[in-house]
Amino acid sequence: MRLTYVAAGAVVLAVAAPAAAKIVEVGQTPDTPPASCPGTDCRTVTKTTGFLTRAGALKRPVTAADDGRVVAFTLRLGKPDANQIKFFNSTYGGPARAAVTILQPKPKLNFKVVSQSELYNLQPSFGQTVQIALHRSLRIKKGQIAAITVPTWAPILAVNLGGTSSWRASRTTGNCNKFATQTAQVTIGQTTQYRCLYSTARLTYSVTEITDPTPRPTVVPPTSTTPAQ
Repeated sequence: MRLTYVAAGAVVLAVAAPAAAKIVEVGQTPDTPPASCPGTDCRTVTKTTGFLTRAGALKRPVTAADDGRVVAFTLRLGKPDANQIKFFNSTYGGPARAAVTILQPKPKLNFKVVSQSELYNLQPSFGQTVQIALHRSLRIKKGQIAAITVPTWAPILAVNLGGTSSWRASRTTGNCNKFATQTAQVTIGQTTQYRCLYSTARLTYSVTEITDPTPRPTVVPPTSTTPAQ
């Protein structure tokens, strides 16, 4: 009797197995400078939404490289003195506050708000580097930007830096020096031009993203051959 061998399960199958999510600090640099306050040249971010465009060797440092969720943000806060706080509060509409805003880039320097966190009071943390956990995480997709919205003021501005530091604000042409004009994006779906680029300065923030788990192929080895009569 002749034996015939049949390869059972000889096809190699690839199935999806989940990969671990990553925790990424978007916008973090090894040389984040201190904010300008206190001192005689105490400057702050006022009534706008802004994001980093250059931070040392990093270009577009707060652009998401992967899909995920933003769960926290970190601020290196200056420490304005009592007189400076009083001035900023009265000039810019109240105590220092900030929120995280997720922006979708559009043509011609337009950016659309796709989501935004709650506003957080910053004054209790002046003079510290503080990580603030969001009450509700924000969805962010690859290519979107994690910005900071400041409807009043915030001591998160480092100034007099080199040419490899810059940030962009939600202000239109001709309004780049109108710091008391309200330009902060606070409405979901709102699209605004970011025409104002500020060189030799940096916003002192980063955001914490947990990336989505992505499937990775797993090879299933073939089963051994079995004889058939």
